[in-house]
This record gives sequence, structure tokens and C-alpha cells, in this order.
Amino acid sequence: MDASELLGVLVELTLSSSAALALVMLARRPLRAAFGAGVAYLSWLLVPVAMLAVLLPAATVEVGSLAVVPDVRQQALASVGATGDDGLLTIALLAGWAAGMLATMCAFAALQRRFRRGLGRLQPLAPGVVKAEACRGLPAAIGLWRPLIVFPADFQERYSAEQLELLRQHERIHLARGDLQANALVALLRCLFWFNPLVHLGSRCFRQDQEMSCDLRVLAGQPASRRAYGEAMLKTQLAAQPLPVGCHWGHGHPMKERLEMLRKPAPKRYRWIGGSAVVCALSLSMGYAAWAAQPPVGGGGATIGLDAPSKPPAPPAPPTPPVPRAPADMPAPPTPAAPPAPPPPYPGAPPAYPESAYQAGIEGRVVLVVDIQPDGKPGRVVVESATPEGVFEQTALDAASRWRFNPPMEDGKAVPGRVRVPVDFRIPPGQEAKQD
Repeated sequence: MDASELLGVLVELTLSSSAALALVMLARRPLRAAFGAGVAYLSWLLVPVAMLAVLLPAATVEVGSLAVVPDVRQQALASVGATGDDGLLTIALLAGWAAGMLATMCAFAALQRRFRRGLGRLQPLAPGVVKAEACRGLPAAIGLWRPLIVFPADFQERYSAEQLELLRQHERIHLARGDLQANALVALLRCLFWFNPLVHLGSRCFRQDQEMSCDLRVLAGQPASRRAYGEAMLKTQLAAQPLPVGCHWGHGHPMKERLEMLRKPAPKRYRWIGGSAVVCALSLSMGYAAWAAQPPVGGGGATIGLDAPSKPPAPPAPPTPPVPRAPADMPAPPTPAAPPAPPPPYPGAPPAYPESAYQAGIEGRVVLVVDIQPDGKPGRVVVESATPEGVFEQTALDAASRWRFNPPMEDGKAVPGRVRVPVDFRIPPGQEAKQD
């Protein structure tokens, strides 16, 4: 995958994830009101589904009317175009993206380490359960590979036995359903798409739905403990800093929403099933829309026959000098022969045949997939296949970047498209280079 292709994939993932995030953030409250907090949390599956859909191969359709009209001049045999301004801009954009990604990862790592250090010395209480020297933000579930439930230093004085059991169940549910791994994936997406504010806003909403769905699971098993559970929430001290990978009581915690939910009856099972069906339908629709939004790959395409450069014609033999005659009979000197006409340019100015391949007598084919912009200019150009590999790809890419196409039309307007262009490199009979 070259730089331009990587940038194109990054743009497609950004657009698909942004559309999915916007849809989920608009639908989460209505879904919670209609089907419960569990369905609202489940709806976040739309985001990875949409992102995975754009990574699938695009549909292949027949593009019979898509004509390839190269608009280039003949290149010298030994010249292969160097990286142009577009290539430098692509590299600069990718470098900026990588720098931002690394900076975000370092910031998250520092936050994670600061929270862990703030806990102080951990005292084991039971298998997988420890007591910290700190109080804020606890209880919490931490540890991606070796998860732990961490209680505050004064948990015995702060909570009753019933409240402790409810809080322990809450953290165990986080561990059982993989919420720590889900939060790690969210942190990774925030690093990759650090430039997208929707990703950071969506992360906060995701955490809120995660906590509220966990509350619902706890109270579904013990509906008579709503009051004790609410009192335990009010006794908890919120942490002043976020925890990228983990489940804790941090700044921006949805305390008000969680307490309001405790006053509502738990949704019936049929509502959860119906809500899950709605989320599945939305996920399939979003995934198909993201996949179908990709420009189709043209099943047909124009084949460009590329002939090797013909050898220049041999210079004409000099005329035989006339026999001297008498001065009276001496005719006028002969008119010198006109120089031979230069070889005609290649029709359509195809890619230059690599000199090394011509001298070695190598023939082959390169199949390009070209994204066509509405103005007819090529966008992303990638090599689908090449025979042999590593010989003709670069010269074909350089030429394709300067071609012009007839874009597909919809309702009388030019729209983006995609076409597959096979480029044949062949040496006509009798034009083989002499081998040493």
C-alpha cells in the first residue's frame, strides 16, 4: 500500500466512522427511552460495522462507456516521473497524521500511568479484588491483561455490606462482557482519528451508555436494591482525571442520568429483543450504505497497447559523386537529400517503455484501478496486478496520473467512478533489442 492509497483509506474510514457516530449519538437517547440502556449501548456496534464495510472490496460493474483518453506527452525512455507536488502533499499529510497519533498515544499512556500511580500500594482482598490507598474514582476495574477490581481505602466505612456487593457485581459485569477491551479499542480509535472531534465526543457518550447498561444489568438481578444502589453512587467520589483504558468514576460521569434511570422500571425482555432487532437492522443498513458508497470497480475497461520504441531509420547513403565532364557539359550540382522525418509520436501518448525492460526483451501487463473524479481527472490510482512484478508498475502509474477520462453520468451530471485499465507492454516482432 503506497502513501496515496493509505491516505485514501484513512479518508474513507473517517467519513464512514463520522456518519456512524452522528447516527448513534442522535439515536442513543430515543433507543434508551424505548428499549432500555442495554440497547443504547449495543447501538455503538454501528461504528465498527461501518468502518469494516468500507474496507471490503467495492462492487464490480461493467463500465462499457468509460473511455480512457490519455492527455500526456511522449516521455523519454529513461525518464520515470519523480514524485510530484501531489505526492509531496500526501506524504506531508500522512506525516502530520502520524505525529498527531503518536502524541495522542503518549498523552493517553501518561494519563493511564498517572491514575495507576495515584492508587498507591494495592492490598489484595480476594482473587482479582484489591484495596487502594486512594479514594477518588473508585471502585474501578483496571488492567487489560490481568484485570482487577479496585476498592477505595475507606470502602468498609463508606459502604454497607449490601452496597459493597452491588458495586462488586457492577465491576464484575464490566469484566465479564469485555468492557475494558472495548474501552481500549475506543482509545485506539481516538489515537488514529485524533483530528476528528466526533470521535472524542462519541467516546464520552459511549462511556455513559456503558455505565448505564451495567447499572441496568445489576438491578435486573436485584430490583429491590435500587435505593441501596443509588445511595452507594452518591457516596462515591469522582476522579479529577480520565482513565483511557478502564472503568472508573471519573470527571464527566453521568451521575444524574444514572440516578434518574434507577427510578424507572427495568424494560421487559420483549423490549430488549425488539431493540436488538432494530440495532441489527441499523447496523446492516449502515454497513451496506458505507460499502455501496464506494465507487464501483469497472468490469470492462480500455486496453492500451504499448509498443516498444522503434529504432530510428538508418541515414540514407550519400549520393555517388558524378563523373567530371567538360565545363560546358557540367550540370548543376545535385540537390542534397532531405533528412529523414522523425518517428511519429505514440498514439495517445501511452506510458514510456522502460529502457531496461526493452533491452532485456521483457513484455508484460499492468492492470490499474483508477478512481475518476467528476472533472475527468484521476484520483487514487492503484496497481491491481502486474506481470511480471516490479518492472512496469511505476511507469504505468506515472502515466495514469496524467490521463483524462470521460466520467460516468447520472441524471445529466458527472459523478465519481472507478475503472479497471489493463496496460499491455509488448515488443513488436522485429523490434527486439540486440543482446550482448
